[in-house]
Amino acid sequence: MTVPSSPDHLVLLKRTLDLERQARENAERLLKARTEQLDLARSQLEENLAAVKARAAELELLHEIAFYTQQDPDTPTILRAFVRAVCNRCGWPFGHVFFPGMDGADPQRLYSSDIWEAHDDFDATRLVAACADLSFASGEGVPGRAFADGIAVYQEHIDDPADNPRAQVYAELGLTTSFALPIRAFGRIVAVTEFFSVESLARDEKFLRNVETAALQLGTGIDRRESEVQLRQNINRLEQANHDLRAAKDQLVQSEKLSSIGQLAAGIAHEINNPIGFVMSNVNSLREYLQTLVDIVNCYRAFSDAVGVGDDGEVSAALDAIRAKSASEDLEFVIEDAADIIEESVQGMLRVKDIVEGLKTFARTDGSTLAEADINHIIDVSLKMVWNELKYTCEIEKDFGELPFIVCNAGKLGQVFTNLFVNASHAIGDGGRIVISTRQQDDGVRIAVRDNGHGIPAEKIKEIFNPFFTTKPVGQGTGLGLSVSYGIIQEHGGSIEVDSEVGVGTTFTITLPGEPPKARRVEDAA
Repeated sequence: MTVPSSPDHLVLLKRTLDLERQARENAERLLKARTEQLDLARSQLEENLAAVKARAAELELLHEIAFYTQQDPDTPTILRAFVRAVCNRCGWPFGHVFFPGMDGADPQRLYSSDIWEAHDDFDATRLVAACADLSFASGEGVPGRAFADGIAVYQEHIDDPADNPRAQVYAELGLTTSFALPIRAFGRIVAVTEFFSVESLARDEKFLRNVETAALQLGTGIDRRESEVQLRQNINRLEQANHDLRAAKDQLVQSEKLSSIGQLAAGIAHEINNPIGFVMSNVNSLREYLQTLVDIVNCYRAFSDAVGVGDDGEVSAALDAIRAKSASEDLEFVIEDAADIIEESVQGMLRVKDIVEGLKTFARTDGSTLAEADINHIIDVSLKMVWNELKYTCEIEKDFGELPFIVCNAGKLGQVFTNLFVNASHAIGDGGRIVISTRQQDDGVRIAVRDNGHGIPAEKIKEIFNPFFTTKPVGQGTGLGLSVSYGIIQEHGGSIEVDSEVGVGTTFTITLPGEPPKARRVEDAA
């Protein structure tokens, strides 16, 4: 049965349909808006993911460059690692390095090197061969423009002219994009790297900034490495110079020794000549005495023979001969004087022996010999060395204390004392006095050498330890004695001070530790 439609019913039905259509449209709009939001979120997520990947690749690139630059390789090895890192991390299948001209080549021109890297799936044989003898003037080609401008140069479409030997290779290998990147160190461009891609890649400023950052880090690494190499070379040169300086110093010390020995040679010869002279005289006397004794012995042999044969006349004659010879040669005196002559000769030769031993100690060239020694004995030996210079001009007064043995170089300290004694004798002239005193001080010793000479002016005291400074007339001093003495005392870890007053005299005071610094270091190391 058909239900008649009333006007009110139709209006209600229409209104219901309108509401359903409006709800569907609203739902579709909401769905579209939500879909657009999801698409935007997905797009942003993809962009963020790409940025994270790019940042990760950049960090990996920087980390790899930092790793290689910290390994202290040479510059070519660092550059090869950089090219390999860019190829591996950034998707460029081939990279190559150019260097500015060196060793007589044009410094404003780039020359191909044997540094190149390629992916395993990229056959770079022909490209390497094509790049082998290439060179670019500043501003020429992609590498030349990077060299001239000092910035990265990007080429989206390789369009090298046909006369470029690489053009045909580019086409055969399908290379479409390239860029060149300068490497700067020491404030200048030291290399230019060039990379190629078989894909057509649009210029990416962010990528270029990343590789430029890596190049900057690479240049810093090269700068640091080369600076360290230069520093090591400078250190080696300084060590060599220091070695040469020490050798020169040792030669200077020995030269000063020899100069002092030359000045003292005449005095030493005189000192040796005196005992040798009277020993020779004594030997001549002993020769005469020996002949007398031989004659008397022969008389006694004649007497013995006469007694043996029982000839009273021969016995009597032999006794008369013995008595006559003994009386004429004064046998008692000969016997007594011979003993004295022998003792004097022994003392004279001991004097010569002491002088020679002192000279050997003074002239010893071994500057590293350290041993325990008695300072008082070293001073006595030094006095014997210069005694001929002192005995006619001054009086020596020794005030020695009880001293411990100290570790030192006896030869070098003997040189110091000899210098001080000779200087003092020159300062006081005739009738002066030198007082030498020694005392124990803490775990070392103190030595004072005082003279009553003319003294040193106050303005010159600060210069007396300078090399070649001397107050003596020209030709009478080298100006090295006190300078060398100062260095020797410093080597022993001691000090030397001077106190002087014009017209009154001068006192040099030396303090020495129980053992010098070198000896302590050896003991600590042991």
